[in-house]
Amino acid sequence: MSSPTRIAFNAWIKQPFGVISAAYLLLLTLLALFAPWVSNDSTPNANRQCLPCRLAEPGRNIDFALIQRNKPKVGNLFDGQSDVGPSIPFDSKQVFSNGTLFTFQGYSGSNKEWINKDERYTIKERTFILGTDPLGRDVWSRLILGGRISLGIGWLSVLVALFVGISIGAAAGFFGGKIDSFLSFFINLTWSIPTLLLVMAITIALGKGWLPTFIAVGLSTWVEIARVTRAEIMGLKQRDFALAGRILGVPAMRLIWKHILPGLRGPLMVVSASNFAGAVLIESGLSFLGLGIQPPAPTWGNMMESHRHFLISGHIHLILIPGLAILSVVLSFIVLGDSIKKSLKTA
Repeated sequence: MSSPTRIAFNAWIKQPFGVISAAYLLLLTLLALFAPWVSNDSTPNANRQCLPCRLAEPGRNIDFALIQRNKPKVGNLFDGQSDVGPSIPFDSKQVFSNGTLFTFQGYSGSNKEWINKDERYTIKERTFILGTDPLGRDVWSRLILGGRISLGIGWLSVLVALFVGISIGAAAGFFGGKIDSFLSFFINLTWSIPTLLLVMAITIALGKGWLPTFIAVGLSTWVEIARVTRAEIMGLKQRDFALAGRILGVPAMRLIWKHILPGLRGPLMVVSASNFAGAVLIESGLSFLGLGIQPPAPTWGNMMESHRHFLISGHIHLILIPGLAILSVVLSFIVLGDSIKKSLKTA
């Protein structure tokens, strides 16, 4: 006979929207993980600037003359590698006896650059899939690199929330009595504080940056996990297997972590999916307000903040693209959580 986990998985695999959401999130995670290798800009923070190329339209192909002035360095998976020299965009070039003149027609008008004959260069074409921002940086590269930060903080904050929420909820539900009363009061007290206000307070106290942001988001999303864990354990500890374990003298910690908590995998997966969506929204909101990850590191929130004036002055795609990225990730996690919840009902 199939196990409940197998039955639930077979039921989940038959839900197309849940499978599509999971595949989309997996694709985004892989793109974010290998961002320097699949993006058009492999420099740290995708921060290669090309002012003549500023506000290039999506899909534009631009030829560049790449001058090597520094020794190439081997890049790594997470940081990428710096350019070895300047990149000069051009539409046309004129070769003279003492050098080459490159001419480029961009958003700000005609731009001309001169390269002496003793400087060697190579020609490379770059395709700006989503265009460039006001500093000439590739929007596609910054979008997938920003996804690394948003998804990374989401994963880490959910892990923190799971650890804190399960620990507090399990202790309250299993031991009961005064411990339950005290921990329940603490849970309800935290629950009563608006999430964004709590996150802002923690961020201001710890400072701005990557580490304070994920700690703040994690410490603000554990309450729902604790409530679910407490409620489920209060019922499970009355089951025969739990009562038998207590009669046989099984240590409380072992009984909780080895025998009771495995039965909560389904509800915790559903809550975690919802919390992940909330973590992405919170991180984006913090970055938009200037309290999260700071430039030049790209996040979807600070991309929207830096391009907000384009909402009414043209180039609206610069703010819509990161906004749609946030929307798609949040919606995917909500659909995924809903599909898991439906599949668990059949197990």
